[in-house]
Amino acid sequence: MLVYIFACEDSYCGLHGMYDEDIVEVQDMKEADEYGYEMAQDVAESYGYFFDEDEDIEQELEWRIYKIKEGISAEEARAALGSYDEKGFVAEYCEEEVFN
Repeated sequence: MLVYIFACEDSYCGLHGMYDEDIVEVQDMKEADEYGYEMAQDVAESYGYFFDEDEDIEQELEWRIYKIKEGISAEEARAALGSYDEKGFVAEYCEEEVFN
């Protein structure tokens, strides 16, 4: 399954370029969820959001997973990422949000 993952941290939700996005081929939603979690954690850490062991990191992470429309290749979708914001990309290339 080909999916689009948009990952950010909860405070800014992708504002000011504080996000990551990718087109990923996954076997199932568990794999997509794990990939999204790692992406969101990387975003938060790269912008100075370092977490204590006692702090619940999952409250600060956010990622959304969308299924890419049939007939669209990973290469085509990746090439279009820079031309759209999240909502525009989803409207043009995705079927539905499958996980949030």
